[in-house]
Order: sequence, then structure tokens, then C-alpha cells
Amino acid sequence: MAHIGDLIAEMLAQYGVEYVYGMPGGQTTALHDGISRRTDRIRHILMRDERNAAYAADAYARLTGKPGICDVTVGPGANLLPAGFWRRSMPRSR
Repeated sequence: MAHIGDLIAEMLAQYGVEYVYGMPGGQTTALHDGISRRTDRIRHILMRDERNAAYAADAYARLTGKPGICDVTVGPGANLLPAGFWRRSMPRSR
């Protein structure tokens, strides 16, 4: 019987997502389980921290034109992820 992690992983694969960058946690176990059953179409890339997951997903999207996906768990993960998005949106100095 499929669980929510299977359904989300399948949806991501159908949208052409090849890689998901992030850190596993208790709340994302089902997603990682679903991804592990579809390694021929989608893979999870373990990152050092959540900020780097945002950077990697952003870089992947810019370089390939494909969706850049990152996942984090609640708590510290949710606190670190926005820093990656904020850094990306900062104006560049010349």
C-alpha cells in the first residue's frame, strides 16, 4: 500500500525532478522512503546543512533549467533553510 511519501516521490518524478537536496529528519522519513523506491528516476542528495540544500537546488535549477527541489525537517532545518533563500535574493555588489 502506498503512503504519502510514495505519492509525493511519484509526483516529483512525474514532474521530471531528478534530484532532491536536503537533510533527512523524522518528518521526512516517508519522503525519503518513497524516493529510495524510485532511484532509477529520482535521487536524494544528502547535504551538510539546510542552507546548502537551498544553494544546491538553486544552482541545479539555474544550470539545467529543471526544477531545483530541497527538503528539510522541522525545527532547526526550517530555521536554516530560509537563509539559503535570503542569500540568493540579496543584491550583488559590483
